[in-house]
Amino acid sequence: MSYKRIVMLFVTFMLSIGLAFSVYAQKQPFPEDWAQDAGPEPEEVPEVDERGAVNVALLSNTSPNASSVIPGYEDRHSIEFLNDGWYNNPRSWITGENPPVWVEIDLGSVYMVDKVVFGSEHTPHWEDRAIEEFSVLVATEYNADSNAETWTEVFNYAGDPVRDTTPFTFDPADARWVRIDILAGDGCRIDELEIYAVPDATAVDKTDKMATIWGKIKIGK
Repeated sequence: MSYKRIVMLFVTFMLSIGLAFSVYAQKQPFPEDWAQDAGPEPEEVPEVDERGAVNVALLSNTSPNASSVIPGYEDRHSIEFLNDGWYNNPRSWITGENPPVWVEIDLGSVYMVDKVVFGSEHTPHWEDRAIEEFSVLVATEYNADSNAETWTEVFNYAGDPVRDTTPFTFDPADARWVRIDILAGDGCRIDELEIYAVPDATAVDKTDKMATIWGKIKIGK
């Protein structure tokens, strides 16, 4: 193996370690004030999947949003709980109105993503409020309207209610915003929205138009 190849492998390895550490550092501590009457204890969400792909929804410069949220339960159902790093009903989002509704994560930078993971409850308890039909939309330019041309549909689903934490994969796509456009369901809940970037992919920082290793973008912030 050439010296140059060894150096490249070392740099890639160190960037991966740095990104993994930065993700872990951004996870919120265990929520001691969690609503114990709301269901099972919150469980920790993984920072990486079985491929070593990073859950970029946990990066520090991300921000969640939703078209609605159920009122009066801020201690257990909040938009910020979409990507707070904890599963289960006591740290979840529930819609405040019937579908169509949407939830989304602004990743802060453009990443090449190929998988989202979510469900109604990681640990079955209430066994309700599951999504039955949805689309995954991605965009590098924002528009609040899901039908706007800035959004690209990369996945759609209609079938059994999505109760368990379930992965949905699709062809890699550049995304800064990842939206779950919920079209049918019964008082829908998501206890955590995970978004995974393609391992060793590149990302484009729209601030300076430079293409680089997506781990390097995060480490440099």
